Order: sequence, then C-alpha cells, then structure tokens
Amino acid sequence: MNYFIQMRMKDASCKKNCDNEICNITVYVRPWESYRELSNFTCRLIFAQKPLQAISQNPLQVISQNPLQAISQNPFQSITLKPLGAMTQIDNNNTEALQALDFGIKSLNDKSNDLFVQKLVNVNKIFRQVVAGWNYSFEFTMGKSNCTKVTNMTLNNCSVNEKSKLTSCRISIWDQPWLQESRYKLTRYDC
Repeated sequence: MNYFIQMRMKDASCKKNCDNEICNITVYVRPWESYRELSNFTCRLIFAQKPLQAISQNPLQVISQNPLQAISQNPFQSITLKPLGAMTQIDNNNTEALQALDFGIKSLNDKSNDLFVQKLVNVNKIFRQVVAGWNYSFEFTMGKSNCTKVTNMTLNNCSVNEKSKLTSCRISIWDQPWLQESRYKLTRYDC
C-alpha cells in the first residue's frame, strides 16, 4: 500500500514574504509486517511573492497569486532540496543559533588554559540539523580579548586585543530545549 502525501512548508521563524516548499512524499507500507519505507521525498522551493516594482528584468520570473500555478508556469523557479534531517545552512543572525554559539564559546573558554578570554569576531556559517532537538554546526573566527578569566566580566564589556592572532573554529552544539538547565552540549570542536 502506498500513501501519497503533499505538504506545504515554510520556516517557522519567518513572519512575512517567506519562501515556501511543496514536498511530495510517498510511503510504502505493509502493515501486516510492520514495514514502512520512504520511497520518494522531493521538495520544490516556491519563491516568496514580490511586489511588482521588485520584479527583475529576468523573463523567466513569474509572479502569481497561486504558488502551484507559478511552479507549473515556470519550472526554473523550483529546486530539489535536501531531505528532512539533512544539515541545512541558516541565517547567521538566527537568535536561537547564536544563543547556542554563546554557550560554545563559553565552553571553549572554560577548556582553555589561557589567562585571557576569547571573544567572537565573526560568524562565517551556521548549519542546523533536526535531530532529537537541534544540531548546530558553526564556522567562526574569534580573538583574544583584553579581559582575563579572573575578572568575571561579561564578554559584552570586553574588546578583542588588536595585536592578538585570530583563530578560526568549527564547533558543533547539540541543543535540547526541553532539558532547560543542561540544554546545550558541545559535541565537537576544532580551533
């Protein structure tokens, strides 16, 4: 027995003018054997509606009140996306991700024997994966600040020492929001 499912999805944090995905899913089921198989999973991106004055000179661009009609009129606007559970790049200003990154930098400072605290200089990339919670992967640059660990100052009050060498880092943070006190875990780091 095959179940055919069509879903329309968008990023929950997006408030307006969001891109949507139309996903077609086929699940093959043999209930007498307790067997299920995901036999097809494809998604197509439907670009957010833009005001008429924002339309570029691209003749392939179609603006439609009906997103499904826009796909059928212009197949060049759709792309195949990664399946659910795949690592996906997200916006570098994502609030929840940056909170996880703050935890990661604090953890790196706790593991360091350096007298001075390291501070974030630049976020290069953020990736997110749906697991039992969120798995974040960060690529960023940090530098030695003018604050020592014994001063107990917040990093907001510290500035990066201009003479210090910047360090490129890649870390992974597992976020389980329902655990509250121990919601974040530093699972991998490379600096």
